[in-house]
Amino acid sequence: MEKTTKTNTVFKTLSAIDCRDKTEKKNGLTYLSWAWAWGIVKENYPSANYEITMWDGKPYLYDEALGYLVQTTVSIDGEKI
Repeated sequence: MEKTTKTNTVFKTLSAIDCRDKTEKKNGLTYLSWAWAWGIVKENYPSANYEITMWDGKPYLYDEALGYLVQTTVSIDGEKI
């Protein structure tokens, strides 16, 4: 039960932050860049870290039909999210 509580606490903390002034618009979509998002995470959880998934020695996976995929795993307070 503690795992769910910790994850919910991290989610509640980060989702309560108003970052509308940091968002950008592109192709009709509004997004928060990785740089801003990661900065907000580190402000709240200084020990947070991330790992980039590697495929055949490359930090991305390419599929002709789908395009490029980049994947990261974020760890906050010992939880992989």
